[in-house]
Amino acid sequence: MFFRELAKIAKEEIDIEEAKGELILEWREPENRIFQFNSGKISDKFINLISSITYNDIKKFVFNTSGSGSIEIINIEGNQKELAFKMSTANSKPFALLVASDATNWMKDLDNYSASTDVIAESFFEKLNEPDNEINILLGKQIFAEGWDSNRPNVINFINIGVSDAQKFVLQAMGRGIRIEPFKGIRKRFDHIIDKDKYLNIEEVEKIEPLTQGLETVFIFSTNKETIGAILKNIETNETRDEWIKVDGINKTIIKEDLPIPEYELDVIYNENKFKISKEDFNNVNELIATAGERVLIAANSFNIKTLKKLKDKENFNSNFEVGTSYNLSAEKVITLADVHFTMKPKRLSGFRKVIDGDITHFEKIKAKAFNEVEIKELREHIEKIIEEKYKNKEELVALLREGKIDDTQFALEFGLLVKRDEGTSSNKIPLVNRKFLKEHYYNPILIATNDSKEYFRNIIKEDSEIEFFNNLIEYFERPGNKLKDYDWWYFSKLVENVDEIKIPYFNKEKGKFADFNPDFIFWLKKGDKYFIKFVDPKGRLLALQNSLYKVQGFEKIFDKKAYAFNKKKLEVELHLYNPTGKVYFAELKDYYKISVEDIFKD
Repeated sequence: MFFRELAKIAKEEIDIEEAKGELILEWREPENRIFQFNSGKISDKFINLISSITYNDIKKFVFNTSGSGSIEIINIEGNQKELAFKMSTANSKPFALLVASDATNWMKDLDNYSASTDVIAESFFEKLNEPDNEINILLGKQIFAEGWDSNRPNVINFINIGVSDAQKFVLQAMGRGIRIEPFKGIRKRFDHIIDKDKYLNIEEVEKIEPLTQGLETVFIFSTNKETIGAILKNIETNETRDEWIKVDGINKTIIKEDLPIPEYELDVIYNENKFKISKEDFNNVNELIATAGERVLIAANSFNIKTLKKLKDKENFNSNFEVGTSYNLSAEKVITLADVHFTMKPKRLSGFRKVIDGDITHFEKIKAKAFNEVEIKELREHIEKIIEEKYKNKEELVALLREGKIDDTQFALEFGLLVKRDEGTSSNKIPLVNRKFLKEHYYNPILIATNDSKEYFRNIIKEDSEIEFFNNLIEYFERPGNKLKDYDWWYFSKLVENVDEIKIPYFNKEKGKFADFNPDFIFWLKKGDKYFIKFVDPKGRLLALQNSLYKVQGFEKIFDKKAYAFNKKKLEVELHLYNPTGKVYFAELKDYYKISVEDIFKD
């Protein structure tokens, strides 16, 4: 079936517009975009890239050709384990490779493929990872499970496999899809690379960043629904058991004061933001409306009459159609997307309530990478040394450690240590994580990563800009005349995106959708009869991105008044973009930039 469908695509016998349309319409529901594992979701930018793909793109980037036709099989001299496939068109190069112990036996089942006259005597598989390799589709039986390393695959399709004894193979094969290397020797996802400026300037980062998701996301397909269920269950079990351990011992601080946070509700109005559309799609849509008539379209598709009215008015779209989105869909499906856009209701502020359990939960989900026996031994030795050097009751603590009365996870937490995982070999270096106790923080202890431990923790303070702000805050707080002393009381908390529930709604104009802005820190303060909420977002170089402007515009739209009320007292809400460089990226944001901690808290 796979080879038959591949042959149809090669001959342009498949309606890819219909296939794209079905996928995009499914993705218009936000819950269908959420990643099964890891935080975040499929972006509009990626969906737009999918929608813009043409048959010519597929022929060029998948089949290595410019024309359509049949597929030919290439035998490799003296190699029974590989079969290559190429298009019958002139000058085409092999685009697919089958690797199996009995690869040549597959030819009897490929009666709709013809034999190529090409003579090739070298292995394609051995050169798969070379920069100029043009194999785009890789097929095989179990060969990809062990002893093979590549960072190329990110779309994996399991055909009739994975429910019973093959589950281990499925998980091992999937491991090939999470291997990435944005820069030579750097094996972490683009968003997690702190020092991108070593390789790119900020304009390049802004251009490339939206495009990396498609390459760095693993897309898993299967011909058997039960396989997908088994995959999800096994990954979840494997991740919990083998990869990450929950860090216990971090507790919510006892806070006797009511801490206010904003609450939102859907507005009564519909989305007033402009819809991104190309001039061609705009003309096609209005031609359909004029030809079919509004009543017919509404009856057939349940479109909102307001959407059809808006589609006729250019004022509801970007003034420059050249920067609009070309969906490469039928006019009717473009209207469907526009209908979703215009009928989305924005959120508005409904008031303020006190923080409750469930609003800030990331400290309950802090995890550290598990460590092996060799590293546990290193950890014990290292901790013993620290205890002997720093603690008066060293005999008692060393005894507890050596007798095993405290487990290794508790050791790692208590002394702020994490052992680097290194495939079962001695690391000879134990990355440290700093630990702070502040009675003003929402929970304690506060874990702050060092350069060596950033990738070994989840949900702690580990971005460079966050660490810089936190350290500057501590230094400022220790000054005798700091402005924080002028308040009756103050508290603050780290916030984690897609985990904590304290957010600021905004409209992302680039992506054409409503989203949530999660500032990195929230401060609560009270002075006399007035409460203050101060959101602080230290983003470093990311303040130069256009999205920063959209987030601030969202803040201004939500908090359009100077003063609110909480517990029958006045409340003011502020947003500060911590920017110690002093560089002004957007003139519209200059009043939000703060170059020092003192600027945030002074009157």
